[in-house]
Amino acid sequence: MDRDKFEILKMLTDLAENESDRCWARFHMLLLVNTGLVAALSFSLTGASRLLAVGLSLLGITCSWAWLKINVLSDYYEHRWYADVDEVIKSDETLSEWVRGRIQPRIPKPFRNRGGWFYFNMVPKAFLILWVLVLAVVGIAGVCDLVKEALRIVGQVFGMI
Repeated sequence: MDRDKFEILKMLTDLAENESDRCWARFHMLLLVNTGLVAALSFSLTGASRLLAVGLSLLGITCSWAWLKINVLSDYYEHRWYADVDEVIKSDETLSEWVRGRIQPRIPKPFRNRGGWFYFNMVPKAFLILWVLVLAVVGIAGVCDLVKEALRIVGQVFGMI
């Protein structure tokens, strides 16, 4: 086995593993941020502050969208580095024999077509849907209040005539 190829393989697998670790750290940080926003939203709704709820919803949408985009970029890097690892392995017969059978994941049949990223991205998508729904509900409630106020004003104007 060529010592240089082994070092390159080690470097590439370390890069992929580090990206995976950073990805999980970002996941936990953004989960904490979104959970904090949900907590703040629950307090804002009890105080009936629609403006705060709209602001939190917009912040939540932005945070969830960024979370999805960061996941896509992280997935790209991880796949790119693993492709490089495969290339190094295939270029050396000894390495190929040594890793044969070790790099093929055993995934149960129902989940074969869905990788871990599919499930990993479910959380930010769920938060994104939540924030859009909150914004829609708060927005509809705000529009209803505006219509009620407009009707009250029109009633007063026509009531005075």
